[in-house]
Parts: sequence; structure tokens; C-alpha cells
Amino acid sequence: MTGSCKLAFWLFFGISAAAFSPKSHVPLNLLKTTTSLKQQKRQEASHHYPHKDFHRAIELAEDPDVVDIDEMLRLADELEKYDECFFENGDEAACEKEKMDREDLAGLLRLQTEVLLREDYLEKANLFKHDVEQARFEETWNDHQQTMDMYSNY
Repeated sequence: MTGSCKLAFWLFFGISAAAFSPKSHVPLNLLKTTTSLKQQKRQEASHHYPHKDFHRAIELAEDPDVVDIDEMLRLADELEKYDECFFENGDEAACEKEKMDREDLAGLLRLQTEVLLREDYLEKANLFKHDVEQARFEETWNDHQQTMDMYSNY
């Protein structure tokens, strides 16, 4: 089949001659299909976000009484590993804000774990705290002894 016969064959079946030119452009309907597929993937991603982890991360960040350090660190890691938007797909600025807010939430969880670890250290191993409490006890004990001595003289 010669080149002109092939071209006639393709034209017969509805394919544009522009598809065979060296500077051909992507057909408009293909661009629309590609764009709609990207939008569809974004919408699917927003429906398949790790909702349980995201919900739990917010719960932990809002509840100062939670002390599950391992879970808080795991959720902070989970929040930081995503670089796409799950909710704000239409607006670039809103998408960036979503990402920054998600990173902020991860940072808050990390700060809370730091505070919990430092409080634990203060409670269990801080020498300064121990010395201050010991000095306070001795002062209180001495005051108590002086009061008792004062009453025993009568």
C-alpha cells in the first residue's frame, strides 16, 4: 500500500490528515479526555484519603489529655507523607493552604509529644526538680519543728 493509499484509508475511517503531518497537534478531544481523567483521579483521591488517620490526628491534636506518643508520631508521619490535595483541588491557593495546614497539624502533634516526653522526664528523672522539692520539704519540716518547739515550751 502506497503512502497516498494509506492516507486515503485513514481519511475514509475518519482520521484527520493532520495526525500524519510532522507538526501535528494533539486532537482537542484527546486533550479533553486527558484533562477529565486527571480531574477524575483528583476526585477519586479526595474520596480515598486516609480519613481514619486524618480524623484521629485532629482528635489527638484537640485533646490535651491524650498521652499516646507512638500514635501521635505515627500520625504526624502519615500527615507529612502526602504532597497532594484531598479537598481543595480546584483552587491552587486553597490547595497550598490545605497542604500547609496539614503540615501544621503534624507539627502540632510533634510538639505535643515533645511536651509529654519532657513532662515525663520532669516527673521521673529531673535532678533540679528533685533538689527543689527536697529543699522545700526541709524548709517546711523545719518550720513545723519550730512551731512544735514553741508549743512544747508552754
